[in-house]
Amino acid sequence: MQMVKRFPLAASLAASLLLLPCSAQEKDSATRVQIKRMEIPKYLPLARLAAVSGSVTLRLTLGKDGKVVFVDVVTAQPKDWGKGFAEMAIEAAKRSELVCSSCSGDTFTHTVTYQFRFPAIPEDACTTNPPIPASTVDSATHVTVRPDSWPCFQP
Repeated sequence: MQMVKRFPLAASLAASLLLLPCSAQEKDSATRVQIKRMEIPKYLPLARLAAVSGSVTLRLTLGKDGKVVFVDVVTAQPKDWGKGFAEMAIEAAKRSELVCSSCSGDTFTHTVTYQFRFPAIPEDACTTNPPIPASTVDSATHVTVRPDSWPCFQP
């Protein structure tokens, strides 16, 4: 059973949430998006075994309460793996919460890119189990997702 990693809000971050511009349609306004909770998706298991990287850009429609009410896939790459990566990103996005106190209306849109990165596999991955850099929420518009372990192929 694979655990979903959650982005922990540090005390300083909780006190002053990360502020970033809202959707492209509102980029010229003073509108701001705040991260309430950003889920990090699971790395697609077959892509992890095949050491495949990819990216998914989602356009989220969020309610005033910060919960996702609709998800639209803008892009999903690479072609053969994009659908699977998109499923993982959508699942995480639906559990995320972003708020925009200065957005008008009952909903607002916001674009988030999930970049699935598979670091180069070191030659000694099967014997020493070197750590993989952790997945991170880089900003309210970008999340870097990495697998939780190296695949190990015995000769």
